[in-house]
Amino acid sequence: NGNVQNSDLFEFDIERRVWTQVTLNRPEPRPLGRNDPTVTVRRIGNKTQLIVVGGYHDTFKHLNDMWVYDLASKYWSELSCKNPIEPRSGHCVE
Repeated sequence: NGNVQNSDLFEFDIERRVWTQVTLNRPEPRPLGRNDPTVTVRRIGNKTQLIVVGGYHDTFKHLNDMWVYDLASKYWSELSCKNPIEPRSGHCVE
């Protein structure tokens, strides 16, 4: 189908209006490439994180994992949940 799933991460510079691929300080662990996850931003004090939940992977189908990316350290961490959600994609979180 021509669809490629990868786990590359890009950041957008609003002033320059260009995308740049992020070089991770620690390449593993990191989430599988996926379609249609929910991605949200969480700020705690001066710390900013991206939270990625679920999505769809061609091999593993719908996912229910949750990952946190710390923008300052450029590290991914997988969160384990006591009550994980059902696998899903194309959804939203509050």
